[in-house]
Amino acid sequence: RNRGVEINAVSLMTTHYHLIVTPTSDGALAKTMQGIGISHTRYFNRKYGRTGTLWNEPYDGALLLDERYWYNCVRYVDLNAFRAHIVATPEEWRWSSYRFHALGEPCDWLTPHPLYTRLGATARARQQAYRALCALALTDDEINEQRHPPRLAAPQLPAGASPATRSSRPEFRLRVHPPRPSQRPRPPPPAPRSPPPAGLPA
Repeated sequence: RNRGVEINAVSLMTTHYHLIVTPTSDGALAKTMQGIGISHTRYFNRKYGRTGTLWNEPYDGALLLDERYWYNCVRYVDLNAFRAHIVATPEEWRWSSYRFHALGEPCDWLTPHPLYTRLGATARARQQAYRALCALALTDDEINEQRHPPRLAAPQLPAGASPATRSSRPEFRLRVHPPRPSQRPRPPPPAPRSPPPAGLPA
């Protein structure tokens, strides 16, 4: 939030991650994603002894313009690991917002979206409604819509469009590409020189 972006849903996978976010100021989304990319690349390079860039290309973004698409997006994001058969049940995957939405697990950096809070008058009712929503499998067409969303031309609303919340703030679903397969490791330090034979100059 201190960067001007609310995170509404997240899923960290083994090769990529998904976010649903709501920028609260102009330019905040681009600056936030740039900051995440730089800081994570520095951390990754330092930990694994490599140099160079990490991500294949800039993130993909889809503008969420209606309620139906928003609910499909949050289900797609929260059920990503379950749908990929990495876990047997959605709540087993710790690195998503499913347990925040479906079980009420606390998370101080996630912001409940207005469409989520609309699911029920109490936290228990919202969680129950969300579990029921996630029990409905996405259709093939809905999954295809998630995998091939309209490309994001600019982080702003088209003229006359209304975002899912009917507010002036657009929401986005982001997908960050996997790391480059060809990583450049740091070169090993030069081997120490052997001392010259006796009687020869160094």
